[in-house]
Amino acid sequence: GRATNAIAVLDHLQTSNPELYDTVHYTILDASPTLHKFQKNLLGSTKHANKVSFLHKDLMQVAEGKGFLPQSSRLTFVVAFEVLDNLPHDKIRARKIGSGKQQKRILEQCTVEEIPKTSATLTLYEKQKDHDKIWEERFVPLNDPLLKSILRLAPGYAHNPVTWVPTVALGLLHDLPKYRPNAQVLLADFDWFPSLPSSLPDLPPRRSAVAHGEPLIKAMDDNDYECYLSAPILSDILFPTDFHSIADFVKRSWRHSDRDIVVEKQSNFLLAYGEEEVAQTESWLTGYSPLIHDYSNTSVLAITNTAS
Repeated sequence: GRATNAIAVLDHLQTSNPELYDTVHYTILDASPTLHKFQKNLLGSTKHANKVSFLHKDLMQVAEGKGFLPQSSRLTFVVAFEVLDNLPHDKIRARKIGSGKQQKRILEQCTVEEIPKTSATLTLYEKQKDHDKIWEERFVPLNDPLLKSILRLAPGYAHNPVTWVPTVALGLLHDLPKYRPNAQVLLADFDWFPSLPSSLPDLPPRRSAVAHGEPLIKAMDDNDYECYLSAPILSDILFPTDFHSIADFVKRSWRHSDRDIVVEKQSNFLLAYGEEEVAQTESWLTGYSPLIHDYSNTSVLAITNTAS
């Protein structure tokens, strides 16, 4: 992001608890070189400059175990708001082969490959005038090491015939205790997106398999698309987060008896921990608060150390 939330957090800590603020160090991790530079310039010009470190790192590398934060037993709070929906996901397919006692279930992972441009494919995809290439999905035997390790801990993702798996988010959460055993986590994101009306005009034909956890694709032309392969190249792919599946994964992979893992709607979380702040946003006439009544499709996952 643009580091505005980091400034708000540090401002609040400095005002409300100066002693705690003196012990705090804030680290921002971002994969975007543009945002990384923006964050450094913005926070570097504030009174919090000596409190902040900046990491420019691809979270895919972190998920694959290629380094995150330095190992430390220091109490660490990991906060990510509207990050999960933009992280890379993998699409998998579960199918049965054989019959009777010989029948077995196999898992396949989705790859995307370029297909030749022919008169048939150009006619089929003629609405995608900004595409220099034409792509389609192929399902191949599951062979990605990270994806295989995640599915061993979270077999529930393979219960649907075709589903999206938040591979990078789960890989990051799996490795976090190795670096910060005293980490506590707060994640907030969208838990569902509205379906697109089937009557949308000029909607390009779908070119990908429908899967559980389908993303919403928002293009720079301000239009929404149902298929990532049919959308313009410059598009934002937003995945809904299944918070209960992530919570189950954390319980299986962390295996700490002193962890309290809670999933709740964002409105309930804000009322529990920010009732006074919510009241300040309420309409005196209707009681409406944007913090509570807007974004009803958002949830929160909190992982806390009950022993502390």
